[in-house]
Amino acid sequence: MQTHTSQQPYSCKECDKKFTHNTQLSALISHTRLHTGERPYSCKVCNMAFTKNCNLTNHLRFHTGERPFNCDVCDKKFTQLTSLINHMRLHTGEKPFSCSVCDKKFTRLDSLRNHMSFHGSERPFSCKLCSKSFSNLMKLRAIIWLVPEPQIFHYRRSSWQRSVHSQ
Repeated sequence: MQTHTSQQPYSCKECDKKFTHNTQLSALISHTRLHTGERPYSCKVCNMAFTKNCNLTNHLRFHTGERPFNCDVCDKKFTQLTSLINHMRLHTGEKPFSCSVCDKKFTRLDSLRNHMSFHGSERPFSCKLCSKSFSNLMKLRAIIWLVPEPQIFHYRRSSWQRSVHSQ
């Protein structure tokens, strides 16, 4: 099967996520582990377990202090290539992620996702003291300074709830 076709013959039995070709079978296996909870790769130092061997390799660098990825501009070192790529954007000014609503640009995808919560109507963060709800955690934290003794704040999304304790 060719790589650039729209056919996706391999799919996850749990959520029906589709994969395009034979070389993605390892991605399907890793994806399936998200559903089963299987973590076959364990750190011999701290026993932390991972779904993929590459994640274990990155984790081991935490224990060894190895930082194999170097910035050519400022000599800063990183444990992961993705961290170096994100860092290089600070030097180049590249902002490849843009908001579809206001066209603001970002260097990192997680920054764009956080920004998008400002545009959405969903307000999953609420204050138990004043009952106000907010689109993101930063807005909720901003009101903590207005309250003499912060209590417990809740994050609601769909059917689950998690308490966030202020410090």
